[in-house]
Formats: sequence, C-alpha cells, structure tokens
Amino acid sequence: MRSILLTAATAVAATSALLAQPAASAAPSPSSGAASSPVRHCVVHLTESGRVSCYATFTEAISDATNGKIANAPRNARSAVADKGFNGRLNALAKTNRRSAAIASTVIEISFEHADFKGNSLTWETSAGCDNSSDVDWQAANVSGWWNDRISSFRNYADCQSNHWEDINFQGSSTGYRNTTSYIGDAMNDRTSSIKWI
Repeated sequence: MRSILLTAATAVAATSALLAQPAASAAPSPSSGAASSPVRHCVVHLTESGRVSCYATFTEAISDATNGKIANAPRNARSAVADKGFNGRLNALAKTNRRSAAIASTVIEISFEHADFKGNSLTWETSAGCDNSSDVDWQAANVSGWWNDRISSFRNYADCQSNHWEDINFQGSSTGYRNTTSYIGDAMNDRTSSIKWI
C-alpha cells in the first residue's frame, strides 16, 4: 500500500461526514423524490482526510479535482465521461502526476447516482493513480452522508479498478474489482458503502 493510503480508521473518520457539510459554493443537497432537485457534483480529496467539495457544475468539480489543470471540462458529466478526449486528458494528467510526484490532482473514479453515468456525480481525487498490482492503492472505508447507498455507475481512471462493498469497512457483498461500469448490477445498485481501488 502507498504510504499515504488512508487506513480503515482514518478513512472512516475522513468520510464519516461525506457531503454532510458541503463547501460554500455547493449546490443545495438533493432531496429524495424531488424531480426538480438540482444536480450537484462533488469531489472527495482522499489525501486531504477525505475533504469534500460540492459544485453546481461538473466543470467546477473537475477543475477542483485537477487543481485547475482541466478547467474546461464539459458541464454535462455524462457527456464528459463519454468523450475520449476528456478521458484521455484525465489519464494523461495521472501519468504526469506519477512522474512528478505531484500532491493530489489525480482522478481515480467518477461515481454516478444513476445508471449510464447520469445524475449527481462524485469524483474521487488522490495524489497518484494505481500501480497495476493486486495490492490496495486507495480506499474509502465509509461512504456516508447523502452518497451512502446511491452509486449506480462509475468510470475509472489512472489505471485503477474499484471494488464496491455493500457495508462500511469492506464488509458484505461486493462487486469484485471492475473497470468502468455503466450499471453496477441489481445486487449492488444503490448499495455502495465502502470502496477500494487497485
């Protein structure tokens, strides 16, 4: 594991208030069943004790997640993750960061509230990508707050595969390690409570 990998205890503390205290620029919290609820896009900074920032647009979220290196991402998250150019830029940034030992700005996953990369998005940002080995590079032991039991699809970056667990601390059923997934499957849909990346 990387030396800056969050331990299970640290990750629980770091993400225990996930989205409970959005940044000042955050959009209002989506409410269950409200068709007019605004879409919001949040970033989890894993190397900053799981600090969370939320924005009204995907463009702002990606600018934050990349420390301003990608400031012109599409506003529509679904269109962005379907765009080979956008995906290539995120992966290229991860490779640059690996060579320069940059502090943060590597996106390892973008999780979505709905299947097919629709709805609210949650971008996971770290200091480096994954190393193509079977050891765990990153983890979030407690995806709590509004995002608990909400993930239906995800796109991975920076050579990472993710495993989504049904319970905190990597307990219960899981997806197994996967690459980008447009639908997490009936067994795990809206059930993610912890995640590991290799």
